[in-house]
Amino acid sequence: MNKQYAAIASALAGVFYLAAPHSLHESTGVGLGASHTAHMAFGASLLILAAVLYLTSISAVRPKGQRYSYQPR
Repeated sequence: MNKQYAAIASALAGVFYLAAPHSLHESTGVGLGASHTAHMAFGASLLILAAVLYLTSISAVRPKGQRYSYQPR
């Protein structure tokens, strides 16, 4: 369950860095002195990290042989 919380936090931070205007990063104090292009790259990598964390967290919940939640009769 901890990976899912980390995935949510990474996704929120990734969206903040990827989609927010550069002036918002600088005014909130979390701009890290980087350019807007660097913020966009950082946001994209955080979104990729969130996807990996989420996908590994749901694969850990499934039984080993089960690939899909739907089981045909």
